[in-house]
Amino acid sequence: MKMNVTRWSPDTCGCIIEYEWDSDLPENERTHNAVHTIPCELHRGKTHKELFDHVGEENRRKNVSVSKAMDHLGLQFEDIKWGFDKNRNVELTIEKADQSQKKSLQDKVDKELGKVKII
Repeated sequence: MKMNVTRWSPDTCGCIIEYEWDSDLPENERTHNAVHTIPCELHRGKTHKELFDHVGEENRRKNVSVSKAMDHLGLQFEDIKWGFDKNRNVELTIEKADQSQKKSLQDKVDKELGKVKII
């Protein structure tokens, strides 16, 4: 068993999360456990595990949404502006897409992710 600690600062907020994982395990069997967290003001009041899970989910939703937009519309990362609404739902702004392309993408992400707004 070889435990490693990784420090992660997501690009979706100002949190800092340190998590441990066992590099001797195959990647598909590894678990990541938060051992220390410094929450940003948006995520105060959560345990290490709650913060790690919540911030991880926000980050995953943003990454998957942007990736789907790139694949679906043939865009580059730089073509997509992303952010969050007041409820921390992902919002993608895509100026290079017309309304029908945005609707098609919206339908795709709604089925898979929900809580993503294509603008």
